Amino acid sequence: MRVIKLSRKPNAEEIKELEQMSSKCLTLFRENNLPTDTGDAKELAKSVRRFIDMYRENELSVAAQDFDKVNLAYGTGELYAKAIVDTYNWEYEFLEFEDGFAGFAVVSPDKLWCIYIHHYLHNLLHDQEKSNNSLLNYNMLDPQVLQKYKSEGYTSLS
Repeated sequence: MRVIKLSRKPNAEEIKELEQMSSKCLTLFRENNLPTDTGDAKELAKSVRRFIDMYRENELSVAAQDFDKVNLAYGTGELYAKAIVDTYNWEYEFLEFEDGFAGFAVVSPDKLWCIYIHHYLHNLLHDQEKSNNSLLNYNMLDPQVLQKYKSEGYTSLS
């Protein structure tokens, strides 16, 4: 089991920067005729999945295809995180482990499960070998589904 060194909420500067990236990604979603209702978590998760598919198939606008790859992962990750937080009441934290691995994650209320949101979205966007299972993953986060599995804390689902 990995030992956690630090768990904290994002600070004001991080929040502002992450919100700017997600706002830019919402603009890219609109440009590509994808739903952008941030009040409908399930629809937002579907839009993220479709955006990833379109990106990987080069079916998006030039602006979306040319968008900085890291910022794209952060922006879409923020939208995906919002869908998870809104649906399942997960928390958004910055986690750092003693082995040096660190990143923003959505974390289950019981602190047993997490998704390193930006790493996960970066892999889905840019690794053609990785299956786009984002909507499946989203649907499986229901606490009644997860309680069937044993976890010792902060087990990554991504």
